[in-house]
Amino acid sequence: MRGLTISTKSKNVAKIIGIIITAIIGALLAIYFFSSTTFNVQGLSINLKATPALTGKTVISLPPVGSLSANTHIAPLEFNASLERIEADTIKEVLADSEGREKLISELTEPKLTFLVPFAWKQLALAAAGAVFLVILIWRTRFWASIVAGVGGAFMIGIFMLIAIYSYNLEAFNEPEYEGVISFAPEMITMGDDFLSQFDEVQTQTELVVENLYNLFGNIDNLPFLGNPGTDEDTVRLLLVSDLHSNPIGVGFINAVVNNFYADAIIDAGDLTDFGSPVEAQLANELKDIEVPYLFAPGNHDTPEIMDLINNMPNGTVLEGQVETIEDINIIGNADPLAYSSEVMNDELIRNRDLRRQIEELRLTAAELEEMVDIIVLHDPKFSTTLEGLANVVVTGHHHRHWIKNGENTVHINPGSTGSSGARGLYSETKVPYSAVLLYYQPGEGPIAADTIAYHPISGRFNVERTLLNR
Repeated sequence: MRGLTISTKSKNVAKIIGIIITAIIGALLAIYFFSSTTFNVQGLSINLKATPALTGKTVISLPPVGSLSANTHIAPLEFNASLERIEADTIKEVLADSEGREKLISELTEPKLTFLVPFAWKQLALAAAGAVFLVILIWRTRFWASIVAGVGGAFMIGIFMLIAIYSYNLEAFNEPEYEGVISFAPEMITMGDDFLSQFDEVQTQTELVVENLYNLFGNIDNLPFLGNPGTDEDTVRLLLVSDLHSNPIGVGFINAVVNNFYADAIIDAGDLTDFGSPVEAQLANELKDIEVPYLFAPGNHDTPEIMDLINNMPNGTVLEGQVETIEDINIIGNADPLAYSSEVMNDELIRNRDLRRQIEELRLTAAELEEMVDIIVLHDPKFSTTLEGLANVVVTGHHHRHWIKNGENTVHINPGSTGSSGARGLYSETKVPYSAVLLYYQPGEGPIAADTIAYHPISGRFNVERTLLNR
């Protein structure tokens, strides 16, 4: 009889231990599969997720650039924060004044108040539900036993979350680990710090850019050297741009030139963004308001997502080997080989092979036309001189330096960087100007002239230079 009692007690103890283990597993599984939550912080859409881990780590993902991580707390949980979306209009309003900027920085740098507290409550509920569900499923326990299991699961996760909150150390990100493309450029973090610390200066400079643009265009009629190559009603004005690299001022620059120089179409030689991410693409969202045709030859920094963005614009067209016609001007172009991949190319031999293949594809397309091609567009000019004689004009980008070269049968034009080398051009000390070229083209004859328009952000100086071309 005594042996039977001991056996029964042993079974009960084993069952209790089994229920506890089951409750813990249920709580952890619920957290693992359902903890993902999206927060909106002043125009930034951030997805936060917790997963069981051996070390307390926070991983910040910036798709498709990569991620950075740091050991930020001592609880056995890993927090994953992913930037999913930037609401361009909202973020502009937030950053418009110092109070809004301070609020944004405060919410991003005080996780105890903005993220972890509401996030923790959700995890408690999930842990309780997961523990109850798995205990009932496996052990068929009574109601109160299941409730106790749920409370136990929630209590365990609650302890983990409290430890994480009160041990959280943001300074751990002073020495982060990098993964993905971002690992090639840790200085981007320093660039971000410089941008935030100098935002007032950047904003003042932005206003100065716009003001000077208006002053330039307001007095354009008083510049006699501009002449009037476009007075002939057959002459088409084509705005050539390239290498915006996510600089919002560059988009404003394009709009200003289109509206004030009366461009009939825009030809973009690529690199609209730095990393080709959808988040960056939103910075160029104003392009959708452009009312003239926008032809885009993707660059090595662009991606299929960026191509889709352009193709979805009312007047946007991605050049991928087809022939496009604008005002009786035939235009061909194709994407840089790297635009179809997010991989980083470090092999120069493979890169050169792909660029030569790109040139050959353009040659084949040009050969199919019964007449000479008016304009060929591609991003990297490395082998573009081999297109001499195949088109009246070859437009390239990539080098962030503008030039116009009169060849024997072809004019080679690079508009430089219309985005002043990208978002970093907002505050960098380099002297890369915002630049574009307005090409005057007469169908059936060829290019007549080109105006190189450049704004130097450091000196605040504008240049508008006329170049007469072969007719």
